[in-house]
Amino acid sequence: MYTEVVQYSSFPASVTRLVRPDGSAEYRMVKDAVQEKDNDGNDVIHGKEVYFEVGPGASQPTIEEVESDFDTYWSSGILWPVPDKPAPTTEERLEQIEADSVIALEGIAELYEMMMSK
Repeated sequence: MYTEVVQYSSFPASVTRLVRPDGSAEYRMVKDAVQEKDNDGNDVIHGKEVYFEVGPGASQPTIEEVESDFDTYWSSGILWPVPDKPAPTTEERLEQIEADSVIALEGIAELYEMMMSK
């Protein structure tokens, strides 16, 4: 089980359950979801999220059982550290895309020169 701060496109359900073909189940728990403005003024939703799995053949709680004892299920997992680095701004992302594009174009130019010299 691990916890992380994630961003959503809409408010998530507090508990979701996915049963896999092998009979195991994956649970996702969300709390403290809030809507805020990002650096660019866009509305974003952030929350804390926990995942845990229950193996095949083990007793698997229902969504209702997890919701009714939310704090116990939440606190039973290992909390992973969340990086302190904020998400890159739109400007930082564009700078990275431009830098990657220059590298790609230089590679294409080199390939073109190699092909033309044969």
